Amino acid sequence: MKQIPDASSASLHTFITALVEPGSTAVTEDWSGYSSLVALGYKHKTIIRSKRRESSSDFRPSVHRVVSLGPYR
Repeated sequence: MKQIPDASSASLHTFITALVEPGSTAVTEDWSGYSSLVALGYKHKTIIRSKRRESSSDFRPSVHRVVSLGPYR
């Protein structure tokens, strides 16, 4: 996990190419910033967000567990 400047394709692709081995499968939400991962050499599985879900905690119910695994600065 790493903080990036924004959710643009450029920022996402820089993060992914620096830390994820090409050929790996990226599982992401349907944000357009991830749209060209296949062209970068990754397999890409998209999770479609439900329109019924009203908050990010509904979509990412376990993210708090990942954050709690290490020191937060």
